[in-house]
Amino acid sequence: MSDDDSEKFPKSENEEDEEGGALEVVKEFTLDFEKKLAKYIPPKIEFKSDLNKLTVVTTIDFNDEFISRPKLFFGYLILNVKKGINFYDKTYNLIYNKNFVGNNEEDEILGIKILDEETLIISATDKVSITRFYEKEPKKITCEIIQEISDTQFYFLNEILSNNLLLLSGLHKKYVFYQLEYYAQDQKFGPNNKFKKIGEIEKVHNVYDDDCPGIIDLNNGRLFSWMNDDSNIKIIEYSPDFKIIKSKNGYQLHNAGLINDKYICLMGLKYPKFYTWLMDTESLEIVKTIETPENDSFIGSICENKFFCGSDISFKIDTINFENGEFIRKTISKRNFSKNGEENWKESFMGALVIDEKTFVTTNLSGRLLVFQGQ
Repeated sequence: MSDDDSEKFPKSENEEDEEGGALEVVKEFTLDFEKKLAKYIPPKIEFKSDLNKLTVVTTIDFNDEFISRPKLFFGYLILNVKKGINFYDKTYNLIYNKNFVGNNEEDEILGIKILDEETLIISATDKVSITRFYEKEPKKITCEIIQEISDTQFYFLNEILSNNLLLLSGLHKKYVFYQLEYYAQDQKFGPNNKFKKIGEIEKVHNVYDDDCPGIIDLNNGRLFSWMNDDSNIKIIEYSPDFKIIKSKNGYQLHNAGLINDKYICLMGLKYPKFYTWLMDTESLEIVKTIETPENDSFIGSICENKFFCGSDISFKIDTINFENGEFIRKTISKRNFSKNGEENWKESFMGALVIDEKTFVTTNLSGRLLVFQGQ
């Protein structure tokens, strides 16, 4: 999502989608269902430095190429760069690159997820490749594609859910769920135990050239799913059944994330103002609305009730706590982006991978990887 996307008006009921038909307008509804709290899983390392004391350790510029949020895999920092996946060592030197897409000009990798300690799920324009990696000698990496899935195109979403189901989605607008063939025996993925389709939900969200849905696994058999351009959020059940249990219009989200077992933090636009909302994970209702002066996006959890957030003009660490019967949001550390000079980091950050208590790695919408370190 670009910064310009946040200024768009929601599409009208009469506007047509790319197939020429009227957009499906989902009316808000509530069904009776068993209430469940989410399960918040905090990051392994808590970032404890003051953002005002940050220095840029390393910058890698990919010249506006599409790059993913970085991940730690195989002891390396990895991210996808257009058609390939790059592996970087601890000093951020490139030690391995592999093209997974081919030479078609329009095809590229859209995302990578870690399945296990040696396997990546690589979603691309034309297919999903589930790939096993090997390192028989230090920095000598090879790989083998074990399974490919190509039921649609533009695989913008791949996610391993809390019960080890694989969720894929693309241009067909379906949320499709896959399970290992020998799931009951608790065996791992491999050449003799691949994923098979076990269920789907049709027409969850629309898909556009410049916008696609996002999800949060609530780790309780449910997903929080949203679509920015359509100003729509849905709660989806994936265990024991596959179904939409709640739909709500009017929330043009930039991003969202769990901040504890009880609350999801939503950030976005409700024209003409910007807001932060808290949704109760048990009732699935908005319980607090906070007007925000900036076009903030939720960037990532740091620990319970503490998170990175920011916009195209600042980067912050905020907290939301329940004090004396009220939700209180506080900014405990903030760094404004310089309008000129070396600290002009360009656009908003896309996630923050914490390496240690003082160091994190991020990418931005301009195709740059930045490594920050505090005091």
